Amino acid sequence: MSISSPYAERELARAKRLNTLGQWSASRGRLSGAVDRLAAEGQDELELLGRMLVTRALPDLHLDGPLAARRTLDEARRAAAAAGSRYVAALASVQEGTIAMYRGDWSAGLAVLDQVHEDDLRSPAEVLAVLLNRGLANITLRRPAEGRRDLGAALRLAVEQDWPEVVFKAQHNLGCLEFFVGHLPAAIRLMHEADEMPVRVDRLQSRRDIAAALLEVGLVDPARELLRLALRSARSRRLRLDEGNILLDLAGANLLTGNVRGAARSAAAAARAFRSYGDERLASHADLMTIATDLARGRAGSLPDPALVSATGATGRMATRLLAEATLVRGEAGEARRLLDGLRGRSVEGIDAVMHEHLLRARLASYSDDRSGAEREFASAARKLVQMQGSVASLEARAAVAVHGARLADYDLSEAMRQGDPAHVFRAIERWRAASQRLPTVHPHPDPAVALLVMRLRQLRRDAQGGEDSPASRAEIASSEQQLGRRLWAAGADVTAVGLSPASYRSVRSRLADSGTTLLYYFRHARTVHLLVVGGHGSAIHRLAPGAEIDALAARLEADLRVRAHAGDSPAVKGAIDRGIARTVAWLDAALLPPGLVASSTGTMLVAPSRALASIPWSMLPTLATRAVVVAPSVSRWCSTAPSPGTVDRAALLLGPRIPTGGNELAAVADVWRSAGRAVASHPLATTTDLLDAFAAADLVHVAAHGVHAQQSPLFSRLELHDGPLFAHELTGRDRVAQHVVLSACDLGRSRVGAGDEPLGIVAALLGLGVPSVLAAAGPVDDALATLVMTSYHRGLAAGDSAAESLRAARVEHPGAAIFAVYGADWSASRMTGGPAQGARPQVPSAVVG
Repeated sequence: MSISSPYAERELARAKRLNTLGQWSASRGRLSGAVDRLAAEGQDELELLGRMLVTRALPDLHLDGPLAARRTLDEARRAAAAAGSRYVAALASVQEGTIAMYRGDWSAGLAVLDQVHEDDLRSPAEVLAVLLNRGLANITLRRPAEGRRDLGAALRLAVEQDWPEVVFKAQHNLGCLEFFVGHLPAAIRLMHEADEMPVRVDRLQSRRDIAAALLEVGLVDPARELLRLALRSARSRRLRLDEGNILLDLAGANLLTGNVRGAARSAAAAARAFRSYGDERLASHADLMTIATDLARGRAGSLPDPALVSATGATGRMATRLLAEATLVRGEAGEARRLLDGLRGRSVEGIDAVMHEHLLRARLASYSDDRSGAEREFASAARKLVQMQGSVASLEARAAVAVHGARLADYDLSEAMRQGDPAHVFRAIERWRAASQRLPTVHPHPDPAVALLVMRLRQLRRDAQGGEDSPASRAEIASSEQQLGRRLWAAGADVTAVGLSPASYRSVRSRLADSGTTLLYYFRHARTVHLLVVGGHGSAIHRLAPGAEIDALAARLEADLRVRAHAGDSPAVKGAIDRGIARTVAWLDAALLPPGLVASSTGTMLVAPSRALASIPWSMLPTLATRAVVVAPSVSRWCSTAPSPGTVDRAALLLGPRIPTGGNELAAVADVWRSAGRAVASHPLATTTDLLDAFAAADLVHVAAHGVHAQQSPLFSRLELHDGPLFAHELTGRDRVAQHVVLSACDLGRSRVGAGDEPLGIVAALLGLGVPSVLAAAGPVDDALATLVMTSYHRGLAAGDSAAESLRAARVEHPGAAIFAVYGADWSASRMTGGPAQGARPQVPSAVVG
């Protein structure tokens, strides 16, 4: 939060220079006793001295610590009393409140500011400082009505005075208010709008606040980037207090993503920073984070300070949780229960704290062999996490929220594996996996800036593709993507979306049996990849290979496929690469598919991959080469999709630029569907508008275009069309969607998968939009081969075969078709033209997640 102090910030640079020269302490000596010397000089001189002392207090805090600041303010109050100046006394109180807030003691700061009478101040700037800081204290202490009152008054006064710097602070702090009341998209929007104001202000604290909001949504990488910028600024200006707070934020970010070693380093550095200028209270907060990192490693070292455990607010609650966790590690279940019971009825601050308490209560229940109690904690935590995902409209933010449930998901799975029951293991995985895929698409609040940014980014990408590539244009592309990403994160839902409940083991088995499908469910446990097989011959759990080994094989296959696509025409080079690919595929096949597993199964293979396996071209594995395969990021979504054939009354075919054989491909596919009596709309010069319209109007959409999977920013993955690229994030908020989408393009079957095995990319966006079934490639595609594969594939669809079966038949004719896969669910078109298209729509669930 942006704390305001008009009395000392401009003096801080001068104070640091004097401190470097060894003159700062000497100047304190010269001021000591000045009140007594000036007492005979008159009121004006004493008042001036008092104002100087007030100004000096904040640099004293940063350079010499809180005790030095306290002594300086005491001298200022003596000067005020000697001069009979209510003005200087008020300034001293404002500065005292400011310093308390810098140190995180919001209650003390508010108590002081509440005693300040605005009539005792002389300038609008001083009144604004009171309003801004009091507003911040109120919202931090969970008094939103009072916070809105103060910050609204500050914003009106700043606008009236034409002070853009203060408008920035008031706007930013209103964003902080929305953050504290849990309106995260609004908080991110307001903070970013303030950050985009062209004003020269210190953004160190505002970056911390934006990072805090991003961390709450789970967007750890952009939050860390902001914190590192703030840390560099704090260190360059030798602001040890700010440095310690930022390091503490970084420790929390690292711990959230499981980087325990990095979290421990940051927490220790924060403690050193706080102690270097004598603030033991803040150092003890850093010690709490060190204790948290020890517990994350499974060991209980030092315990929280009892004074912190008994404190009120977020710090006391955190200390109590950590003490309860430490007592559990030591086997003291009774004491842990007493501590956790003491937390009931008290407000919980932040989703991470909520998840931590559910984790501790689940562990306590498991310790007491109370399986139903542990199950209640897991289910309740998962519902809260999905509810939070449903409150945002950004696909990236929805997926990112899952990081807060990572520790609970791991513990849930560990308990299920300890029991060894396939039903329990399935429930433990599916409860957490790809929960955002179980949510319906939402309509984000309209933001005109998004449309403008998309248009500009599309033009920049088109220019770059046309050869107008330069460092300046690349920088503008990066800047535009960053601005657009911020806007998308700030997109909130009109109401919290309600999603499908996780499918039960029994319902999945029934659906698998009815459709003749075998489920291959991959997951990682204890650094090892495991496979849960569910099918007609029962269920079994297989321990496969170390995760690091399989990760390396998957990465090698991806790299080899990319090299193969750019190897030129040399038969010798291609032959060597093909032999390498064959070896890698054989190793992956042996690692992922136990001998005899598929041979004993019939029908379609439904693959639910874990994070590292999301982008594997599964049909390239020899064991699956002759089988119909569907890849599902969410088994619950697959189970909810109606299995009946869809009706294709209208097919839309679209061609992007620079596809030499694309005209032949569109003509061949059009002939297939026209021969089957279907209406075909062909777009040989397809634009982004054509494609978006086709998604809304057609039953089947076929896109022959170059595709780019943006691994670092998956929602900027794109399809190249004649007016520029269509980005993945544009595929949201549609009222109607196609039943089946075919992407005859490179790489668009790939995903970046985060915590909770939440996928991001073009396919994930389409599935999240509600498209039941998508065909896409998990790697590079040869244009000439694509024409042959797509003709064969559509011929099978038009004949009434399912998508997975049609692709299997196309692989028999053209082995290169193994790079393609069917994602989401299988799909088939009815053999005869029917009435209005119904499609394979998700069924209305009997139970919902709220």
